[in-house]
Amino acid sequence: MQTFLTSPKFEKKYLYKSPTLLYHEFCNASAYQKMVKLSNPNLPKQQLLEEANTKWTEIKKNDINEIKNIINSYLTTPVPLARYRFQVSNFRNSQPPRPFIQETAQIRSEFNEENQISQNATAQRYTINEKERAQKKVAEYTTMLDMATDSSMCTHLVNQINTEKQVILQQNKRLNYLKRHAAAQEKL
Repeated sequence: MQTFLTSPKFEKKYLYKSPTLLYHEFCNASAYQKMVKLSNPNLPKQQLLEEANTKWTEIKKNDINEIKNIINSYLTTPVPLARYRFQVSNFRNSQPPRPFIQETAQIRSEFNEENQISQNATAQRYTINEKERAQKKVAEYTTMLDMATDSSMCTHLVNQINTEKQVILQQNKRLNYLKRHAAAQEKL
């Protein structure tokens, strides 16, 4: 996977292909500015149009030259360079991110506690390795889910995440069983 700096292509006439009114020009400029700010050239047109309409109700009272200046400022919004791996981030990324960092810290602390097993407990070590592999997959699928735009891909990734979480639960149960068994064997 290659990481590189790039900027996606943004359409300045996204909502109205051939604008004839000042309102159409304003809606296109407003949509362009929103897409550039979110670094996503594929935002839903309906949502962009609704936002442009609410802005237009405030701005239409101004002088025509002032409105044209606002349109020009929207159209000259600088396109930021960003790091992309798979594809352009989707609209969901404009929302606050999930508490993923806390989850990984919790996973690491659990793993450190489990790492305190004896050298000859190969089944426990295997179970811990399987659990760690599943946790890495959950983290990877979650990252992919944040970048996915296709609904069928999102559904597939959610199913994969749930499957891996089931594996983690099974490995936890198995590890608890193995630890109890080892403790019982020490008492004998």
